[in-house]
Amino acid sequence: MRPHPRWLAPIALLAVGLAVVVLADGTAEIVGGGIIALAVTIAVSLAFLEVGYSEDRARARGEYGPPPDRR
Repeated sequence: MRPHPRWLAPIALLAVGLAVVVLADGTAEIVGGGIIALAVTIAVSLAFLEVGYSEDRARARGEYGPPPDRR
């Protein structure tokens, strides 16, 4: 199963952040750390999103009882 393209955003941000931290100094190095922190935050948020999607799929299959009535 291929990962969804939305997982490419935090990977790209992490690569950019690491490059900035390694190649820059001073204030730019701090900005690179901020970019890395942003990438980690997005990755954790996407992990929670995937958990929510899997729960929705399980609920639709009826694993938690009958599917909810959508009105």
